[in-house]
Amino acid sequence: MVIFQISAIWFKNLCQNPLVSLVNFMVSFSQFDVKRNRPRRDLPKARRWAMGSALRVTTLGAKKIMVEIRLTYEGDLHCSAVHQPSGSVIATDAPLDNNGRGEAFSPTDLVATALAACMATVIGIVAKRKEIDVTGMSVNARKFMSDDQPRRISRIELDLQMPLPADHPDRKLLESAARGCPVHHSIHPDIDVVMNWIWA
Repeated sequence: MVIFQISAIWFKNLCQNPLVSLVNFMVSFSQFDVKRNRPRRDLPKARRWAMGSALRVTTLGAKKIMVEIRLTYEGDLHCSAVHQPSGSVIATDAPLDNNGRGEAFSPTDLVATALAACMATVIGIVAKRKEIDVTGMSVNARKFMSDDQPRRISRIELDLQMPLPADHPDRKLLESAARGCPVHHSIHPDIDVVMNWIWA
């Protein structure tokens, strides 16, 4: 069984004009991939992004987990972010090409880092379940910024080096796990994500 989470804007419209809102909802639902909890991939990118921010499908009874991250601006374009559950700290700095000194991860660096870490983590989860040893797996991420405005990430390239042979029977499963990681699903569809697999 599934329940639908509808944005506050949709709820407001529903109260003001129930019939129109219901029709719009049904149209959106027909364009939603319930199995994968995302808009259908055959829709235009702009449409997928708009729908993704408005409609989600979750399993009834699923536990929602909120993680708090507390960030402090320390001046001179430096920030420190504290992961409240663990106390771990990450420092950020503005990059050299945007008024900074590049002394730490830039915020957009962390996007690429999160994608690489998420893919590796999900691969590790699937590998552990299948009793596959992926110790030594590495991911090299390269982030490219756009040349035009607004400033944004335009492309992320990832080299995933696996300590397994190319003919491993679970190769497709592991590659699919990486593509299905939460951060990959959270990346804006206009960002070009290229995955290069390197097998032992």
